[in-house]
Amino acid sequence: MAWYDEAVFYHIYPLGMTGAPKQNDYGEPVERLNLLLPWLGHMKAIGCNALYIGPLFESVGHGYETTDYKKLDYVAPAAARRKELIKELAQLRQDNPCDLFVVSLHTCEDEYVHEITQVRRDFYRLLLDNGVDIVWANHPHLAKEWEVFTAESADFPTAMAMYALGNTISGQRRDPQFTRPETNRDYTGDGYLIQVVVEKDAPPPPSAGVTSATAPLESDAPYKPNFRIVEVVPHLITTYIDGDNNYLIRRLTDAFIQELRDQGNQKWADYLAARKALMERIGRKDVVR
Repeated sequence: MAWYDEAVFYHIYPLGMTGAPKQNDYGEPVERLNLLLPWLGHMKAIGCNALYIGPLFESVGHGYETTDYKKLDYVAPAAARRKELIKELAQLRQDNPCDLFVVSLHTCEDEYVHEITQVRRDFYRLLLDNGVDIVWANHPHLAKEWEVFTAESADFPTAMAMYALGNTISGQRRDPQFTRPETNRDYTGDGYLIQVVVEKDAPPPPSAGVTSATAPLESDAPYKPNFRIVEVVPHLITTYIDGDNNYLIRRLTDAFIQELRDQGNQKWADYLAARKALMERIGRKDVVR
């Protein structure tokens, strides 16, 4: 049974509840979704455990004449809003004790770009210093490295940041460049599934924390987890298009590539062998801090 089969939804009409204008003047975006946050306590109090917000996307008026299904309540990156988010996450962790706190972020960054900015690295580390255990980011449609953090004077890692794992299930591999598998767009057909094994009740690292450059914004003492990461196993996944134009999700292994060769599908075998070599350059980075 799926989680939503037993969920109790609370439906919010965001335009009316946030005081948005009835007609869109297409001027500068105004941040309003945060006005819904005070309602979360009410939802919980009356027994709701899921939130449905709609209509949500940019529209001419009233929310139903949608003009852009990819644009909603856009908020430009700002230091003040980041600080507010960190405070909210720290409070969320405090109010809801849990063994592992994973935050998934749909980021505002360019697509098909491999580089990770230092601003993004620093921000994710601030999240980890304020109650988050694992940051799982997505959006750029290609995979990037993942960092596993170990505190100084400790012999095991206790935090992790995944900057992007690619399109594990992708319908965007519409035009594979068989002779140029290194093109950025071709990365959209491959991704990683990462199996993370943690062990509970590990003693806190004696120096778990941060340097002055990444000191917590809201807490006096750094967050100390009570678990350790004992294993991180990446599984490389690809989207293969068969002769009937079916999109098949397969593990990208030497065995699968050989299977294609045995079937006489040399073009796809050569392409995926090159893609596998390129994807294997992306991987784990261990960081001590």
